[in-house]
Amino acid sequence: MLDRKSFARMRGALIQMSRARQETLGSAQRVITLSKRAIYARQRGDSRAAGEALAGMKKEHARMLTLAKAFPGLLGHQSVRTASQELVEAACYLALEERKALPAAAGLKVDALAYMLGVADLTGELVRSAVLAAIDRNKPRVSELREILRAIYAELIAVEARDSDLRRKIDKAGYDLEKVENLLLDLR
Repeated sequence: MLDRKSFARMRGALIQMSRARQETLGSAQRVITLSKRAIYARQRGDSRAAGEALAGMKKEHARMLTLAKAFPGLLGHQSVRTASQELVEAACYLALEERKALPAAAGLKVDALAYMLGVADLTGELVRSAVLAAIDRNKPRVSELREILRAIYAELIAVEARDSDLRRKIDKAGYDLEKVENLLLDLR
């Protein structure tokens, strides 16, 4: 009739999967929290705290990927994808603030979609930086940020975005560029 041993093995597998899911999602949430912490610290001039948060984020992201790979269905979970995007956003933001090139997707261990979504989200943080610079009447910095936004937007619109989330974020990046251009006009 019933193979009780088989059902017992399946129950055990489901328990393992549930634990892995909880650990993976907890890890993803820590990556997201550290991303916000890194960006906020850098925007407030605390490069040390930003660097520490980024290092912690990279370590936690690697842990999350290791956990998720044990159950491949977790790799596509929205929280895991969001954590990867947040890593890209924070790592790229800190690189730009340090006048460095953007880190590569491979170096961050993310796929192309997560990378593009993270870069598209980056534009909002660059607007915040431009606003802070405008408050200080730092027109050269606002101009520099506009040029960075132009370059990012040019790359984003070259993408054939079939993913609706990416399309929406690319459109938002265009609006972000427009906001910074208006800031520059207001500074004249």
